[in-house]
Amino acid sequence: MFAGKPLHVLIIASGREDRRRLFDALDGEDLGALHTARDAGQAISLVAEEAQMDVVIIDFVGDASENVAFCAKLRSTPHYAHVKVLGILAAENRQRRWGFQQIPDGVDEWIRSPVDAGEARARLKQIISADAPTTSATAAPPSG
Repeated sequence: MFAGKPLHVLIIASGREDRRRLFDALDGEDLGALHTARDAGQAISLVAEEAQMDVVIIDFVGDASENVAFCAKLRSTPHYAHVKVLGILAAENRQRRWGFQQIPDGVDEWIRSPVDAGEARARLKQIISADAPTTSATAAPPSG
C-alpha cells in the first residue's frame, strides 16, 4: 500500500478500540515497525530514544492536553521534523475537553473516532504521498 521505504508508525490512542482498529488495519501492511501507546507518557520514551518514526497517529479525545503537548514536542525536535501526524478527533463536541479552539501544531490530516480502518488507511496514504515535507502548518480538524 505504501510505496517506497517501509514506514515506522506510532499509534497513540487512549481508547482500546481505536488502538486495536488502527493496529489491525496497519498490521498487514509492509511497515518497518508498528508501535502503540495508550497515552503520550508511554510514547515520550520513544521520542527520548530517538526511535525511527515516519508517522504518528494520535488521538485528541477527552482531555488530550498531554497529546497536544506531545505534538508540540515532536514538532520542536529536529530529529522528528519530517514526521507526518494524523489526528483522531472525537466525533462529538462534548468529548473534546482539551481546548478545541487551539488546534495542535503540525497535524497533517484528521479522522474521527471511532476509527474507520478504511478511512485511516486512505488518510495515511494521502499524507505519506504528499510531496511537500511536513512543516508547522496545521490542517483544520473536521467541524462538527
